[in-house]
Amino acid sequence: MAIDPAPDDNFPLFSGESWEDHVSSWFETGQMINDGLWLRGAIAASLQARYGDEAIDKFAGEVMVTGRTVRRYRQVYKFYENGQRCPFCGDRQAS
Repeated sequence: MAIDPAPDDNFPLFSGESWEDHVSSWFETGQMINDGLWLRGAIAASLQARYGDEAIDKFAGEVMVTGRTVRRYRQVYKFYENGQRCPFCGDRQAS
């Protein structure tokens, strides 16, 4: 991917040159965002399993979101945990 990590907390840099670099990087970043959201759900589910429901609000405060947000990530993750998370996504690159 033609994206360089953000140096010293600044904006990331895009170094792609071709049209295809731009298109493929767009889809790759979309996948990274999607994966990150599912990972947040996995973290929330693990948190609840290890530390119990009462830990969610404490955790939420530390990561600067609401407890409701953490619970929602957990809820969605648990709903799809044993299935395919996005049956219509596949390898398609359309949005």
